[in-house]
Amino acid sequence: MRPITAVLLLGLLIGFGAAPVGAEQKPVTLYAVNFPPYEIENPTNGLSGFDVEVVSEAFRRIGMAIRIEFRPWKRVLMMVRTGEGLGALTCRDYGPRLDWAVISEPISEATYAFVMDNHFAGAVPQTLDDLIGLDVVAVRGYATTQQLDDLGIDNTKVDTIERALLVLVRRHLDVLYNSLENTQYLAKQLGLAGHLRFIPVADAATVPYHICFSKKWPGVEGIVSRFNAALKELRESGVYEAIHAKYR
Repeated sequence: MRPITAVLLLGLLIGFGAAPVGAEQKPVTLYAVNFPPYEIENPTNGLSGFDVEVVSEAFRRIGMAIRIEFRPWKRVLMMVRTGEGLGALTCRDYGPRLDWAVISEPISEATYAFVMDNHFAGAVPQTLDDLIGLDVVAVRGYATTQQLDDLGIDNTKVDTIERALLVLVRRHLDVLYNSLENTQYLAKQLGLAGHLRFIPVADAATVPYHICFSKKWPGVEGIVSRFNAALKELRESGVYEAIHAKYR
């Protein structure tokens, strides 16, 4: 599928005041992958994803115009590593990424789960170790997939969660390991929710998501500091919760 650009041109506001009349600002680019309900590449009913809305409002408050472009996840990470874009959302604070990224304060969180077709007749996995010997499907470039690889758990890799869900159901693989929130949303969109079981992972705590800002971006430390302050303000003012409430 050809990448689709979602352009979010934000008002040029500085702090709580307006930018000077006639001021222009070239928007900077952040990258994302279609990851509903966090980011939605093709918004429906005005809903672009709660991470998109939170991040957009935080940048608006610090006077930065941004645009969010959608790409495959492996390309997203490459473009941020090289400094082609300011940052990537929604991104886990995963060890190897610290070599090239400055990690923001959490913008959201995820609960991790095992997803199984209703035809699965084996012992229901509870921990990651229980996946050993099962036919596991995973998404290339995801931190969850790297976890499986690090643990030596064999997996069949595909490019998207949508593809993973279809492979799980049509080829009757055993299990998918992914974010509960993302997988449930997409399963419903694909009409597969009734075919699946979702089991929260017993040995996986709730995981925060961040923006991974490129260390190669000029002045990135200052941008991250200002962004974090705006994000804190959104949480304290109730705006953060109001945005998330629209997606429940």
